[in-house]
Parts: sequence; structure tokens; C-alpha cells
Amino acid sequence: MNILIDWDNLPLLERRKGVKYIVEKVLLAVAPGVVQPPARVSARLYGGWYEVSRPTRLAQLLASDVQRDFPAVLTMPTKSGTHQLTAAAELAYALCVAPNAHLFHTYRSRRGAGSVRVDAQYQQGCGQTTCFATQLHQFLDTKACPLQGCTATIQAILVKEEQKLVDSMLGIDLVHAATTGIESVLVSEDDDLLPMVQYALLAGARIVHVYHTRKPNPLYRPHLKGSYSSCSI
Repeated sequence: MNILIDWDNLPLLERRKGVKYIVEKVLLAVAPGVVQPPARVSARLYGGWYEVSRPTRLAQLLASDVQRDFPAVLTMPTKSGTHQLTAAAELAYALCVAPNAHLFHTYRSRRGAGSVRVDAQYQQGCGQTTCFATQLHQFLDTKACPLQGCTATIQAILVKEEQKLVDSMLGIDLVHAATTGIESVLVSEDDDLLPMVQYALLAGARIVHVYHTRKPNPLYRPHLKGSYSSCSI
């Protein structure tokens, strides 16, 4: 069984409890639907682990966490009692089919506001000259501070941190699992992954979708045909 974890998609308070805690919680959630408990599970953590070609600080911390706690012998509840299994974990630096070909530059900082804008009904603010909504609109529209004498630009002030390649890497690993016959447990609430989930199902994958706060989007759930089930943690 492969457990594919979209790490940054988990709530921060849960992530702070560590990788082993998350894996144990996932096993507890999926246990009722498991017919034959596996002897071994492999957890892969997906995220923006490289800033250019250097591991990010978070990647270093998680790698240390994984090295300390894994491999581990964990317990999964069953109808007849409990079942012990061996769990391994790793950061997903590369595709499963090419583990030595690391994908770099997956964590990036982008300056400016991008496509963010102030909604039309708030562009005029409340009528007061110091209304923040009006100043915010001017700031995003002109890319410069609206206050007289201030030379700050939007590129200097705003920084957006983002991940690249991560969703597609996870999706390709789902499809690869379909060719190997290994059951996949997807831990994510990101709707962007659902087309790849659908493709993996059509390719014969067995997928258990684990979510944290909400079920998969009902707009897309009817399209997920095949060996698909979901549960919450």
C-alpha cells in the first residue's frame, strides 16, 4: 500500500505533530475498508522540497523527522483484533518511475500581487478618504504605495511562496501505481488532483481518498468511476 500525502494541504497543527503521527492517523482512518491488511506501507510526502537545487528548510526538518522515526512497526486495527505492519516514509523528490532524477526548483518565491484585485463593489471604499479598501485598490492598480512620499512598490512588499510540479508529480505516481497493482491512499483535499485521480482509476488503480475537513467536491465525485472510496481523518 502506498500512502501519497500532499503535505502542505494538511492543516498546520496536524503537520506539526510529525510524519509518524499523520501516517498512524491515516492507517486508522482507512482500516475499516481494508479487506487484507498489508504487511508493508510506504508513505511519500509531496511538497516544494527544492529551492533551486537546495533542499528547503522544511525539507531538511522533515527528512530528519523521517530518518528518526522510520522504518517503524505500526498497528492497524482489524475486525479480529490488530495487525502489525512495517511502515517506510520518504520525501517525494522525484517520480516513482525515476527515483534518481530529482525534480529541482519546486519551491519558488514570486514578487508582486499576481492576479489579485479588489472586488468592484469595494473599489470606492466607504467614502472616507482614509478607507483601506480605496488605498488597497490604488496600491494594486498602480503597483505603488498610494501615500504621498512613499516610494515602496508592490514588488518590494509582497512575496508569494508557491510550489511547482508537485501536483503533477503526485498524479503521475497515482497512474504508475495503477500499472503495478498497488493500492494507493491519497491524502489531499486539492481539487486539482481529481482529473489525475479519475485517469488513474480508469487505468485500473485502487484508490482510497483521505480528506481532513471536507469530502471530495460533489461536482466531481460522480466522475470518479472505478475502485474508489473515501474517508476522513
